[in-house]
Amino acid sequence: MQTSSLVFALFAGFSGLRIFSYLPQIYRVACDANGASAISYATWSSWVGANLATALYALANLGDLLLAGVSLVYAACCATVIALTIAKRHGLARRMAAQQRHSPAARQLIEMPASIG
Repeated sequence: MQTSSLVFALFAGFSGLRIFSYLPQIYRVACDANGASAISYATWSSWVGANLATALYALANLGDLLLAGVSLVYAACCATVIALTIAKRHGLARRMAAQQRHSPAARQLIEMPASIG
């Protein structure tokens, strides 16, 4: 087997694994009830940028549609994690605000006469 064939086989194999490795992360973020606090916007955004840059490089400099295509899929998976995280954090913030508005302690403060204190 030539070196280039071996390198392509490694690329294809790990690329396939990489695509499937995003799915558990996407699932975990989608099911997270705590605002996906372990997700770093900076990290996932840099991966989106790196994957988009790879896709553009593959198209512009190599004419490699396969590399460009899989890089776009990787970027889409990373962007999905970011979008789900934004939605989860927004939903958590709304739930927390609603709890504060309706908590007994908050109601006591609101109902407290102004003359106290």
